[in-house]
Formats: sequence, structure tokens, C-alpha cells
Amino acid sequence: MTDEAAAQRKANRDARVRERQDREVMLSVMSTTAGRRWVYNKLAGLKTFHTPFTGETNSTMFNAGMQNAGFAFLAEILGAAPAEYLMMLRENSNASGPSDDNAGDDASGPGNDPDDPLA
Repeated sequence: MTDEAAAQRKANRDARVRERQDREVMLSVMSTTAGRRWVYNKLAGLKTFHTPFTGETNSTMFNAGMQNAGFAFLAEILGAAPAEYLMMLRENSNASGPSDDNAGDDASGPGNDPDDPLA
């Protein structure tokens, strides 16, 4: 085996270890209520849950970049803690929801579907 091949194997092994450690950190953060709230706020701040469109080109492009970072963060979360992500969504379902007092009263509306994992 050449030195280059051995170095490549070590680099690959080190990268796998770092990826595993990153998943463990994300799972640790997502395992607490405070951690899930923090992650939700970060995702919201990165425009992950809303359209980036503002009507003005530069701010729309800026928001799209923020949203792209949010999507990358979301992919990390889903790779490490998918069940905790769903729990986070349930915990924050009213955080940025409609303020109308009659919202969700319709029997066919959100929260009334027995097949909906967030209901």
C-alpha cells in the first residue's frame, strides 16, 4: 500500500468519525425541549418555513440564500434526529401559526387528519 492510499484511508476514516460526532451532537441538542426550541428558532430565522420572496430583487436573493442555509441545517437535523424533528414541529405548531381564534375549527382542517403525523 502506498503512502497516498494510506493517507486517503485515514482521511476517510476521520471524516466518518466527524460525521458521527456531528450527528451525536445534533441528537443531543434535539433531545431537550430547550434544544428543540433553539433549533426551531434558528430554522425560522433562516427563512426555512416561509417563502423568500419580498418583491424586491436584492432582499429576495438574500432571503433565498438564508433559506438555502436553513435547508442545509434542516438536512443535518433530519439525518440525525428525525423523530425529534417531528416532536419539535408539534411543540411549535402554534408558534408562528394563524392568530385567528377560529383557525383549525373546520373538521377537515389541520390537526384533524388521523394519518397526519403532526396531528
